[in-house]
Amino acid sequence: MEKDEGIFSIIFLSLVFFSSFAYALDSDEECGEYRLSLPLEGFGSEELSGKGSELAFDGDYKTYWMSNYREPYQKYIYFDLGKEVCIDSIDLLSYRRYLPVEVEILVSDDLYSWESVAIHKITRGDEYIPIEFEEVKAKYIIIKHLRSYRNALAIGEIKINAAPIGENELNLPVASEPVKAYCSDSDGKDYFTPGKVIASNFPKVGETTYSDGCWSSQGLYEYYCEDNKSKIDAFYCSYGYSCQDGACVNMTPKSQPTNDCSSCLKLTEWNYDSEGNDCENPEGEFVEFLNGCSYECSLSDWKIRDQIGHEYKFNNFLVNANSKFKVYDGHGDDSNLELYWNNHGTYDVCPAIWNNDGDEIFLYDSIGKLILKDRYFVV
Repeated sequence: MEKDEGIFSIIFLSLVFFSSFAYALDSDEECGEYRLSLPLEGFGSEELSGKGSELAFDGDYKTYWMSNYREPYQKYIYFDLGKEVCIDSIDLLSYRRYLPVEVEILVSDDLYSWESVAIHKITRGDEYIPIEFEEVKAKYIIIKHLRSYRNALAIGEIKINAAPIGENELNLPVASEPVKAYCSDSDGKDYFTPGKVIASNFPKVGETTYSDGCWSSQGLYEYYCEDNKSKIDAFYCSYGYSCQDGACVNMTPKSQPTNDCSSCLKLTEWNYDSEGNDCENPEGEFVEFLNGCSYECSLSDWKIRDQIGHEYKFNNFLVNANSKFKVYDGHGDDSNLELYWNNHGTYDVCPAIWNNDGDEIFLYDSIGKLILKDRYFVV
């Protein structure tokens, strides 16, 4: 029995020696190549509905794990890395509503003894904040809430900068690399053109669209790009201009065209009822005009309207001197003599414009002046 006890003591001492020796070898092994990685599992001090710990490393910065701010107990979330690896930093994205928050980062290889490696105060949300510390070897990492304004901890994403130990492989999911900053501006900082900026301002996460807008009748906020980042400029539209839909618009009335056709443009024919079903044969309806001037006239931006607001806008149309032209309902190929309402106008489900029982026509020039109007009634 004494011999057996002696042998057991020798074996026990050998195990202790070799265990310590093996641990020393492990601890002396060099760390391999580092890369941003994701943990295998996460466990929170609580798992609220829709705010589970798996959301802290799901790749979606809009989802997040959150503790219960109503409870006074210690809040934390820890992550399992599967086996002992080298760690020298983490990238942490926190939900901005619960900032600022002070956290402590601890590591462990057995879940029982923990070593504190960093204490950090997070003040910026919705962007990855790097937290660096001295290189350690650990299987678990915990983020512990120390203090905050709302007594809560909310983690949107965590990325762990990890490396394998010795010849081992790093069996952790690869974390996506941060999106490089980019910025595009549709109007190139043009105060007189409404535009949009699409930007990803690293280290902030995700793509954001910013639209030019107005902060007063003459005040414009203009988004633009500079050094691949979105910027904003407050601009005051000069006299005679007003801010409308994100641009400074000239409010000075347009001058009347040199060749004034307002006195010699006449309505000569109005066919408001086509053969058969008007909706099936809209091209049978038309209005005919005569340019009685001795010179050609530009009708660009002139408009025709009916009594309920359907509108046709002339598009770069030039009418010859002493000549007629027609504007048909429906679709067709525009020419110098024939135009088609539905190419440049508004209409309802039925493409026929004029009512069979009566209607009105209004013709406006390019500055909105009423040139002529007419009506008909069918009893």
